[in-house]
Amino acid sequence: MRALLFALLLPLSVWGYEYELSVVLLFQNEARFLKEWLEYHKLVGVQHFFLYNNLSDDDYLEVLEPYLASGEVELVDVPILTLNQPDNLKVQCDVYNRAIQAAKGRTKWLALIDADEYLVPLEHNTVTELLREYEPYGGLHANWLNFGTSGIERIPDDKLRIEALLRCNIVSENLGKSIVRPERVEKSTDPHVYLYLPPYYHVNTNFERFGWLSVQSGTRKRLMIYHYYTGDLDHLINTKFPRRVLWYPYLQLESYLKHVEIYNRRVNKTMLRFVPQVRKAVFGE
Repeated sequence: MRALLFALLLPLSVWGYEYELSVVLLFQNEARFLKEWLEYHKLVGVQHFFLYNNLSDDDYLEVLEPYLASGEVELVDVPILTLNQPDNLKVQCDVYNRAIQAAKGRTKWLALIDADEYLVPLEHNTVTELLREYEPYGGLHANWLNFGTSGIERIPDDKLRIEALLRCNIVSENLGKSIVRPERVEKSTDPHVYLYLPPYYHVNTNFERFGWLSVQSGTRKRLMIYHYYTGDLDHLINTKFPRRVLWYPYLQLESYLKHVEIYNRRVNKTMLRFVPQVRKAVFGE
């Protein structure tokens, strides 16, 4: 009886889908914070995960085992080596387009983000609550807020990324990622860009239609993507920078470290409200 009452209270628009909100992730060697990323997004309303593994050689399968067993995660291998940015972007777009097709009819909303990106609802407890206001549109775009190292050498094993890295840029970027209605998308042409089937289009959280190069106002007030761009210093120097050098051989470590200091300009403790529940899920506290 209780289950029936709950079902009757669901928004009518949910009917016909297995999930209200799912996420797509193409990842490589992200096991260290993968459980945190999954549990955080479950907390803010994500019900299903389409994960695409690109040549990881860490213990990601051990992390994912319970989620695969529960059916929360679907895992696909993408055994393609890329050594430059154009090839990497092509693989990412190909994966996103495959995922969009796989998600049609199964999930109402589909977020396409990276393992260092967290969907952050600023006025609601969950992202799904917010999305119900944007159902007429093809997609919802959320801007990045980039986080730096916070001067931390290496995040301790008993700490979450979202509780350790609390310094970010002063302003958000127009660039970000999207949460789309799969049936209303034609294709992805870039990890940040989607073409929508007429008459649909994307909006920011102010319900404003915009071009990809136009300045957007006010999107930080409702939904942001907190982008842990650098990770800690260990990740920045030993993982992030080597990947960047493959794409941009002219990069020098010293100048790169100076550049990313812009992401340590102010303290932001927004994510601390989620920490107790995520810690309980990750560490069993």
